[in-house]
Amino acid sequence: MSSGYNSTMNEKHAEETRSFRDPMASRLEAAKLRREALEAPDTLEQYPCVDDLYDGFYLMIEGLGEDASQYFLGAEGIVCSILVFREETGCLHSEDGRSLVQLPDAVVARLAAHSATGWRIMIFVSAILLHLETKRAALDLAFICWAPLEDAYDAALATFARNIAHRLSSGDRAGVELSQEQFVHVLRSDGNWYLTPETKREPLDAGVVVYKGRRNGIERLTGYALKHRVGCNALAIVFWTALALGIIALIWHYLSAA
Repeated sequence: MSSGYNSTMNEKHAEETRSFRDPMASRLEAAKLRREALEAPDTLEQYPCVDDLYDGFYLMIEGLGEDASQYFLGAEGIVCSILVFREETGCLHSEDGRSLVQLPDAVVARLAAHSATGWRIMIFVSAILLHLETKRAALDLAFICWAPLEDAYDAALATFARNIAHRLSSGDRAGVELSQEQFVHVLRSDGNWYLTPETKREPLDAGVVVYKGRRNGIERLTGYALKHRVGCNALAIVFWTALALGIIALIWHYLSAA
């Protein structure tokens, strides 16, 4: 007789004993040991303070003008697109230089202080909102800033920013404010740490809806084309070639049927 946990098999005077083992037990134990080692005070102290190297936050921008609203509500307004901070004006520009958003004074001062000490500043469109009554846009923006003091840390935080951007494009409002423990996780994983929790957006006012909250397939293609301007001509050639071939195929079909 055999059980689910232990079985004994005798064959040609050879005895084999098998014992049940949880296949995940060793992995869970290893993960627990790694987590305990990482959270140990002496390990955390080996890394710089998060406040000295990193700053991440979200910001809601209301009251966009007519031109900016048309831009973000149109084809060029894409979730996870990058905006560029101009310290001299306190404005955010598109990557091709178009002035779009005026930042609050407190945020301008915060970013200017980072810029003055050589910090990298990445600003992503997290979501595009619409005021139904006025047909004006509002923006939910994610800011990720860090000091590139050491190459290894710089590379890790740049990778982390790219991973946050990927989550934003999928509709995940990933947390960008890091505790010291989370910061160490990011550095130790070379930026490939995905466990920052999703950050809930403040409740929207009545009459305000999320107009664009993630990228669809067309927007991914458009975003690539806008980022790599050289690819726009190639995409246009592919489109017009496909259109011409489709027309030729339809004409051939009707001629053959006749």
